[in-house]
Amino acid sequence: MPIAEVTDMESLYEAIQTLQLEHQIGKVPEELYREQFQSYRLQLAVALRDQDQTRNLQDALEAEISAVGIAMYGDVGVSIPCPGCSSSVDASLGRCPECGTALVTPGAASSGASGS
Repeated sequence: MPIAEVTDMESLYEAIQTLQLEHQIGKVPEELYREQFQSYRLQLAVALRDQDQTRNLQDALEAEISAVGIAMYGDVGVSIPCPGCSSSVDASLGRCPECGTALVTPGAASSGASGS
C-alpha cells in the first residue's frame, strides 16, 4: 500500500486520525502504521514551516508598505505594525509603547546617518 501524499494541514490531521483509528481496529499493520504515521508527521512539519514562512513574509510586506507610506506622506498620524509585537503604533513615536521595540522608518534611518 503506497503512502498517501496530503498537502493541507486540515487533511493531514484527518489522515492521522483515520490512520490511528484504522490501526486500533486492526485494519493497518504495525509496520505500515509507523511508516505512514512518520510520513504524515514530516508532511505536517513542512506545512507548518511553510505557513510560518508565509506569515513572516506577509508581516515583512506590511512593514515595507507602511515604510513607503511614511516616506511618501511623512510620519504624522501614520500607524505602522511593530516589528516586535505587531501592535499598531504611531510611526512618530520611534518605539513601541507595548514592547519597547525600536521602530525602523526611512526617515529615522536617514536622519541617524546624516547626524554623524
